[in-house]
Amino acid sequence: MAKIEWLLGFANAEFGDEPIGQISARAILRVLRSLESRERYESARRLRSTIGSVFRYAIATARAEFDPTDAPRGALRQVKAMPRAAITDARKFGAMFRVIDAFDGQPGTRTEAKTLIADKAFDADERVIRPLAAAGENAVIPQKANRKKPRKFDRHLYAARHLIENFFAKPGSFEQPPSAMKRPHETSSSRSTCHQRHLA
Repeated sequence: MAKIEWLLGFANAEFGDEPIGQISARAILRVLRSLESRERYESARRLRSTIGSVFRYAIATARAEFDPTDAPRGALRQVKAMPRAAITDARKFGAMFRVIDAFDGQPGTRTEAKTLIADKAFDADERVIRPLAAAGENAVIPQKANRKKPRKFDRHLYAARHLIENFFAKPGSFEQPPSAMKRPHETSSSRSTCHQRHLA
């Protein structure tokens, strides 16, 4: 709900006081373009969908006659997600967190983005811990057994990560999808491996 209210705040600032039947596709596109100008392409796409849901309800309750969000559908920029390799260079690592610092989205998202939760393999001072500290970020990484200088970390937050990993590691313990939706070569083991790769 907070995400929807945050998105609709952009629309309310532009035409929130107008009767819903008088809101035009041009006004909606103007709001979406303002988000795209700040490189918030995904937010623009979600906002168009959210406004469309409002108009569909208005049509069902005889408050509007048509949905003007259909027109801007093809006018929005399509951004293709590109996979990126793991960052091992300390300078690039710091650059990534500077981009996160400049993010001006929801407060909850900003806080979460500034917290790195990882396993013991990332307990490396020079490569991970110090660059994070220099960037003002929070590292939730347990210590290796051979660490000489003890370091504190949020054990409760790390435990929550472990619970999520366990959930995806045991898909066979939960309800299986209908057989028609499963590919012949897909097994519980292959799905588990896939989830673990995404969480690594």
